[in-house]
Amino acid sequence: MLAQTNLQLYRQLLDAQWPDADLATTRAAYELARQLFVHCHRPSQKPFLCHLVGAASALVAWEKQQPLVWAGRILQPHHAAAEGLGAVPAADEAGRL
Repeated sequence: MLAQTNLQLYRQLLDAQWPDADLATTRAAYELARQLFVHCHRPSQKPFLCHLVGAASALVAWEKQQPLVWAGRILQPHHAAAEGLGAVPAADEAGRL
């Protein structure tokens, strides 16, 4: 099962025996993504951040290197938003855009 929350992802990283320094960097990547995409939602209205965490979880499950996981957390939603693929502002934010 892939993680959908940051806590599930951290449990997955601990189980994969990631070093403490990499866990700290993962937390920083999550915080940056949270700030950048706090008002973005999937067309289903699920927070886009859940999709981002799930993508990172898949990369961890596939035993990818830590920098790729971090990039997946940050860059994937940026690309999707730029291409208009699945990242949409929350309804209450639409008027401000």
